[in-house]
Amino acid sequence: MTYFSGGFRKAGDISGGFRKAPSPPWQSHVGFTPMSRSVPGGFRKAGDILGGFRKAPSLPWQSHVGFTPMSSPAASRVWRIAFVLGLVVGMVLVGGVVFADVIVPYRGEPKTDVTIVAARWDQIEFQTGEQASKLQGNSIERIERDSRQLGAARRLLETGSYTEAAKQFADLSKKASQDWEKSEAAYFVGHAYRLAGDHDKAVTAFEEYLGANQESKDWWVPHAIYELGLTQIDRGDRQAAEEPFSKLSSFGKNWALRSRIGVGHVLAMGGDHLEARNAFKEAESRRAPLFLRQEAMIGRAGVLYTQKNYKNVVEELEKGFFSALNGEIVFNRFRAQATLLTGKAYKAQGGKENLENAEIWFLKVAALYGNFPSEVRVAAGGLAEVYDELGRKDRAAAWRSRAAKSPETLAKKTKKRKKRKKQKKK
Repeated sequence: MTYFSGGFRKAGDISGGFRKAPSPPWQSHVGFTPMSRSVPGGFRKAGDILGGFRKAPSLPWQSHVGFTPMSSPAASRVWRIAFVLGLVVGMVLVGGVVFADVIVPYRGEPKTDVTIVAARWDQIEFQTGEQASKLQGNSIERIERDSRQLGAARRLLETGSYTEAAKQFADLSKKASQDWEKSEAAYFVGHAYRLAGDHDKAVTAFEEYLGANQESKDWWVPHAIYELGLTQIDRGDRQAAEEPFSKLSSFGKNWALRSRIGVGHVLAMGGDHLEARNAFKEAESRRAPLFLRQEAMIGRAGVLYTQKNYKNVVEELEKGFFSALNGEIVFNRFRAQATLLTGKAYKAQGGKENLENAEIWFLKVAALYGNFPSEVRVAAGGLAEVYDELGRKDRAAAWRSRAAKSPETLAKKTKKRKKRKKQKKK
């Protein structure tokens, strides 16, 4: 969003949805972390067969009665390698499927360990074992398709290396082995460039993707249209943003609600604050999925912030995100943005008590949402200003230095810090 002072660079993430950890998009919302899931053989993910074990699974010879494993470490390693190779070869020979896809509906339990045969925005075709099934696209929140080829680019995106991710996705959009992988990669070129703040390249990528995939009804088509509109807002082109949002209603009821979020951003950009708030309110319908309601709440709170209704910002976000009545906590990008905006609203009110409250909320962003480096960077800048006003110059300098770093640098530091923590636990 461009109408927060020092605020968010973008309106929120749409390409995937979120599970539960503080992480980012193959889940189809802007920003994501694939689910951890088990697949045959005790691996954490199917890709670990070729990429090494996350945690070594129990191997057959470690538990069978009457079998004594070789005592030599070298010999034991040979047996382990032989077992893994045998497992992989056996799966290939019998045509077994070791890679599992996931379908997450808006209501009901996720369908795990399925194979998605075709993914269009209006219908998903999949198999569970030998059984073929279909689901209407509008009933599905997100899908996750296993792909070794896309894995490295996805991980770069998750950790905030947006420009490098965009380059890898661009290469994969031409070289990936399956058509669906090429299409998904083409969409994520635009998505990654948008997150990197390279709006011109993002617009070009989205338009190229839509030109090649709109007629085939590829799953990512409505996502690309929506993000194209948001990117035009990021560029400050209100007129160009209106057209994409006007097309979303044809993709079903949830996309029709999301079109109202887009319209809300367009109206806010033009200074029509009351109409903008009404548009966001429409998208907060109880019929809407949680993540969509959260995105609308962030938009509406952003308008209140622009109008300098700072107390209302805090109250609305408390009700929408932080009240104990809201049930399960989902650490997604929208919650990160709500936390950040709460800090900004306290800071804007001034006074020692409000500044100390702002400090708490900004620190929460830094501590809990490391996988969203853009939000962390803004929070770091806010903390520097808060500490300046509180006369704590040493801390102000430290946070100002952090705010000056690029989102990708912050993401790499977060990744290294998490790795060190894991090593200490071991």
